[in-house]
Amino acid sequence: MNGYLHSESAQVRSSIMYYPDYSPCRKSLRAACRSAPDSARKFLGGAALALLLGACSPTIEVRGYVPDEAVLAGVRPGVDNRQSVSDMLGTPSTVATFDTDVWYYVSTTQRREAFFDPELISRTIVAVEFDQNGNVADMRRYSLADGRIVAFVDRETPSRGRELTFLEQMFGNFGRFSGASGGGSSGPGS
Repeated sequence: MNGYLHSESAQVRSSIMYYPDYSPCRKSLRAACRSAPDSARKFLGGAALALLLGACSPTIEVRGYVPDEAVLAGVRPGVDNRQSVSDMLGTPSTVATFDTDVWYYVSTTQRREAFFDPELISRTIVAVEFDQNGNVADMRRYSLADGRIVAFVDRETPSRGRELTFLEQMFGNFGRFSGASGGGSSGPGS
């Protein structure tokens, strides 16, 4: 009978019961529930946009070390030696491969944006050359304008032998190994 019980407690309950379709509290709750997903979507969309835009901001990368001009002016050809240069300038970034009498101090600054290739902003190289006695013979400075572009060759050097496919490599080993009772070789060189 319309959802009411026929007992004394039914009268008490009937005053507490309400119809969900007509409750003003229920209507405001529905409106709040409908707007909550919209506000959550807007918040998440805004947060995602902020993260994406933050990833696009450029980062500046400075690598290497070149002493400032005042310290470099203290290096005097014919007077300073390897030890005094090492004390003033520190350990070099690299030493020449074929001529160990040249020390290089290299600094590079690049700008990187998102997933793009880095853009070279500046490069400074200080080359300190020593004579046979270990004294400073010359000191030269190079910049990005002094650099040369080297074209790398992407060819492959052919090697002797036969090119095997993946399946030939996998199935080619069947039968090459002897079992415990077999009479095959026990190891390399046997």
